[in-house]
Amino acid sequence: MNITVNENTQSIVLPEHFDYTLLKQFLDSASKIKDSESVVVDFSHVAYIDSSGISALFRLWEMVERPGCIRLVNVRPEIQELLDLTGYARLIVGNGMAAQVLP
Repeated sequence: MNITVNENTQSIVLPEHFDYTLLKQFLDSASKIKDSESVVVDFSHVAYIDSSGISALFRLWEMVERPGCIRLVNVRPEIQELLDLTGYARLIVGNGMAAQVLP
């Protein structure tokens, strides 16, 4: 998992398998960047996500308190479907947090 900084934007590039083995590392990373103006979560490598990965995304949403701050990018259709089924994007949008889920 890589964290990159580009001015006021922080990016987390997720690995191929985003599962329980990465939960602590993701949450530690998220806690360091939660005050950024923009947080980008890059799914370009993600082929598998389990309930722990989705839980980690919900925890990121809880940590970030500014509207329009989180963007999910490069999400594969099968991962997007899972995120839609869990209500992750709808939850963020529904609470004034603009989730931009971009293919």
